[in-house]
Amino acid sequence: MKLKLIVLILLFPFLINAQSLFIKEISNQNPIKDKDNVKIADKILVHEQYYNDAKKTKDVKKQFYGLLFLTDDYFNHSDFVQAKKYNYEAELVAMKQNNSVWLAEIEYRKGYISYSMLEMIDSSIGYFRNSIEYSKKDNDSIAIISSLDQIACMYRVAEKYDSSQAYYNIILPFISTHQLQNEYGYIYGNYANLLVFEKKFKQAEIYLDTAIIIA
Repeated sequence: MKLKLIVLILLFPFLINAQSLFIKEISNQNPIKDKDNVKIADKILVHEQYYNDAKKTKDVKKQFYGLLFLTDDYFNHSDFVQAKKYNYEAELVAMKQNNSVWLAEIEYRKGYISYSMLEMIDSSIGYFRNSIEYSKKDNDSIAIISSLDQIACMYRVAEKYDSSQAYYNIILPFISTHQLQNEYGYIYGNYANLLVFEKKFKQAEIYLDTAIIIA
């Protein structure tokens, strides 16, 4: 593990945020703005229409976005089979375009879908590592941090606390150095969870309070 972490450290002398740009763009493209007040069935109908319109106009980018919208809709509805189906269709589009940012997003979703469906920790870690490999092609440090956090969470679930801590030893200093606390406040919450499992309650309280303040 130390060797893998050293390789990742070499990616972090500067900040690259292709994923941040992607997230901003896909968010702007989402036809549903008030997500909290729209029923899941209505979200699916709107996103199906968005995807079908993109197919008619042969807009590949919007087709990809539409498939991701549907992936997330079904995932949030706990219909993991359908989520996996739409994520696979999105993967076909991403592969055809050979777009490493898109493929990183696909692998990232595979990671949490795999765990949610079957609690397959090793498989999920593999998908998050695949996401990192795609993100490395763009030197996308922001995306790498997200995947590292998910790997750390998987190791925590597997009760491999030392392995989880090793990842946070990279993640937390990077967030602090690049002043990304507002973007990644949730990571402090995830780290607090690890500390609770390690029975380091005073330290956990500090990170949990930080996560709450940022949220």
